[in-house]
Amino acid sequence: MVHLISGMQFITALIIRLTWRPVWAASTGGRMAQHAGCATRTAPVRQHPVSARLTLATNTPETTRVMGTHGVLEIVENTLTYTPQLGTDTGPSYYAGSFPRPAREQYEQEWHAKNDAATRNLPFEETTTFHGPTGDTSPHLANFFEAVRTRKPVVEDVVFGHNAAAACHMANLAYFHKKPVTYDFAKQNPLPKTRPRCQQGRGAGKIFRE
Repeated sequence: MVHLISGMQFITALIIRLTWRPVWAASTGGRMAQHAGCATRTAPVRQHPVSARLTLATNTPETTRVMGTHGVLEIVENTLTYTPQLGTDTGPSYYAGSFPRPAREQYEQEWHAKNDAATRNLPFEETTTFHGPTGDTSPHLANFFEAVRTRKPVVEDVVFGHNAAAACHMANLAYFHKKPVTYDFAKQNPLPKTRPRCQQGRGAGKIFRE
């Protein structure tokens, strides 16, 4: 992770001559898979961290990326791409480069002696891509009219929409209050008693009404 941050620092310093300093940070999630030697989990199986990034300054494709133990599923507009991964190490850890030479050489020798036989015959990882129709709303309309006609339940029903909107409201609240916001769906009460006023224009009113 530190390499991602240092890369961002380098680019901002190079392009806009900006000295980047961290001001506020939040972290969430946990260990979502039980590995060999781990007796317990740090989070329930059905809890998965999700991150969303939004920029209104540039036009970028809508991308959804699902990362699991056996690869990555990436949906970019009408394209679905599956990139498989073995879920195991195929070489010594590059962190060994920071070891003293005797320790590094010993580690690499032991790693190859233990794993070379298994990794020698590993299959090639082939990426598979599926393309759908571009800009076609007909399937969406057909699904809607079919649901109205037959009363057949749809995936994106009113509860689905409520959950999506709740996440957006929570993100706004967390931004303005500068602290995490939780939602107790049993009580349906995620909002703080004091809500921030909009600072982006006179008479804009409140972000959330009482």
